[in-house]
Amino acid sequence: MREIYVFENAAQPVLRPAAEAAGVDPVLLQAAQGENFDWMEPMFAGGSPEHFYLTVFKQPKKAGGIVVVFYGGEEAMFCAIANSNLDLLACASHFSSMVSNVRYGVDIFENAGDDED
Repeated sequence: MREIYVFENAAQPVLRPAAEAAGVDPVLLQAAQGENFDWMEPMFAGGSPEHFYLTVFKQPKKAGGIVVVFYGGEEAMFCAIANSNLDLLACASHFSSMVSNVRYGVDIFENAGDDED
């Protein structure tokens, strides 16, 4: 995992590097550091596997989870840990929108040279 953040949805959404964030769930941090998400419940996945996509994992029997953003197959670019379910949904919404916008931009770039007769 290249980068690990903690998502906080206070008055305004904030991403803090995990090393600087207080109160990070140690189980979620360990999962992120080891890229071990097999024990978690997958909630949502979106995007395009050949470009950018994300997967949202919920911690079973406990609040919170992790949003992982991947690039080009299986390479994880970064993840955001959410300590509460509300933060998890806000984080998933934020990054889903970002991944969707990136995919839209890739489509425009790929189709820029096509002649539409």
